[in-house]
Amino acid sequence: MKIQELESPIIAAHRGLSSLFPENTLPAFEAALNLGCQMIELDVGVTKDNVFVIFHDETLERTTAGSGRISEKEYKEICGLDAASKISNGKIRSKIPLLSDVLDLVKDRCALNIEIKGEVYKKGEDSGSHEAFIVEQVIERQMKDQIIFSSFNHEILKRLRRLSKELNLGILTSGEPRPPVSLTKELNAFSWHPGHVNLSRKKIEKYKDLTGKKIIPYTVNNPKKAAKLLNAGVDGFFTDYPQNFI
Repeated sequence: MKIQELESPIIAAHRGLSSLFPENTLPAFEAALNLGCQMIELDVGVTKDNVFVIFHDETLERTTAGSGRISEKEYKEICGLDAASKISNGKIRSKIPLLSDVLDLVKDRCALNIEIKGEVYKKGEDSGSHEAFIVEQVIERQMKDQIIFSSFNHEILKRLRRLSKELNLGILTSGEPRPPVSLTKELNAFSWHPGHVNLSRKKIEKYKDLTGKKIIPYTVNNPKKAAKLLNAGVDGFFTDYPQNFI
């Protein structure tokens, strides 16, 4: 499914079907696909030896039996870790997926929101950067129209835009929702992804009036809150419970 063909409301499975399966694992992504989700969200980090993996945290402790920062580990040190058993109490086993694993899984099946974690960014030339390699993997699979790239690190988004004028970019913001009007215009972003807390109708209308772009807040799990936000004009939301909205 192409990003431009997404129908409102966009219900994006946050880290896959993470309320029923361990987050950011192939079982969670398979379940979201089987559910019929229009879009899946995931997080991309990078190892010390420049292998791109699907993992949310900077460190391993919360979801695996490992410890330490992923960016300080070589892939061979983490490839055998179980990314599922700690969360599923041993009922499910799944290795930490590679970015390539998930791209191959979802190709032509649903839209994908790739959140690039801040530790991926390094100052230097755009060509040869981590971001350039991520884009290269997407382009070689002819998946550019299927993907939104998002990040809280807006330097990453700026680099992505310099790499290609055609990428779909999503501006992630934290804290008090402040419509990023100037940045949206600078990047020609596809969407703004604010936290849903304190996201008011006034802010939604201001952003849409000044940019004409989409708003997809995170992480909306309460049906009443979801209905309120949709009524206020958002175009969808990220949720751990897509099964409650599809």
